[in-house]
Formats: sequence, C-alpha cells, structure tokens
Amino acid sequence: MVGVRCLLPYKTVADAQSVVEMQKRLENLKAKKLGPWIMSCALFLGKHSKGVRQSNSEVGKELYILDFDEFPKHCYLMTKDAVLEAEKDMHGIIEKTKLYQLRQALEIRGYAYKVGDFVVRIGSVSMKDVTKGTIVDVEYRPCVKPNKASAILKEFILGNLGPFEFDLHQYIYYDFVAVPSLPDLYSPQHMTCQYIT
Repeated sequence: MVGVRCLLPYKTVADAQSVVEMQKRLENLKAKKLGPWIMSCALFLGKHSKGVRQSNSEVGKELYILDFDEFPKHCYLMTKDAVLEAEKDMHGIIEKTKLYQLRQALEIRGYAYKVGDFVVRIGSVSMKDVTKGTIVDVEYRPCVKPNKASAILKEFILGNLGPFEFDLHQYIYYDFVAVPSLPDLYSPQHMTCQYIT
C-alpha cells in the first residue's frame, strides 16, 4: 500500500545543481537513502489504421502509459476519462495494435529518502537525454485517504524542502474528483493522475 503523495516541480529548468541542493537538505534532516527511483511516462496519440474501424473521436485521442519502479509487474494507463492498472506487457499490445503512435516519452531518475513517516523522491526529468527540470515526490506513509494528508504534507514541505519557485497550493491540494473511476484509498492510479496533470 502506498501513502498519500504530493508531486512538486522543484525547478522547471535544466539545473543539475538543484538535485544536489535538495539532497543536502535531506541529509540535514538525517534522511536515510533508500536507493534509486525511476518513473517513465509515454504519451501515445490515436491514429488512423487500415482495416480498423475507428470513430473520428478516437483519432488524436491521448493515451498515457506510466511505469513506476515501485510496481514492477504493472503499468498504469490514463485517458481523458479513466485510469487503469495493466500488466507490463501492455506496452507491447499497444505497439502491436498500431492504433496509437508514440508522441513523447520522458523519464525521471533520482533517489528516494526516508525521513520519519515521509519518503521523499527527487529526480531529474529528461526527454531524449535532455534534462528538463527537477521533480520532488513527497509521500506521507501513515495516510491512505486522498487529500486527508494535505496539511501535514504542506507543513513538512514548506518547513524542510522549500523554497519553491511558485505557489504550492495546486500541488498539495490536488483535486481527484475530476477522475471518478479512482478507488477510495490512495493508489498508483492517483499517482498517475498527479504525474499527468
């Protein structure tokens, strides 16, 4: 089971020093390094395929596939309407159907740290081997109800990890109501929504 998470863009420009800055803050908190952390996301667009009936609304439709190293047997698919958990071989199925074409792919690589009841993941976001920015993912493990840990996440983040370049409100108080198919307890499907928006 995963705890409630908050995903924050720390730096929105390529800045290798930003990861080092955050790691120093975590070291000052006596954080325990848990190991490497990797997340990848691929954006596919629906396309016309010979011999396959498709409505015009399916052409150009976005499909995201996310892989979290914490969940090695699954991937998570998100469309405008829903978030689904699937087996890892879904990547191959999507490619074989030829209904979708890969548009973009990104990867986040970094490290995870444990600080009391929190796990902080910090990583560099890259597309085609070009660093685009830095992401901070903060998990509060004792809570599994979405939006019930917002106050403690805000206190921990502002007190220990800031300052940030922008207002954190939209990231700390994430609105999951827009995707009604999500389970009641916080899950990788909730994480998928946070990473996509």
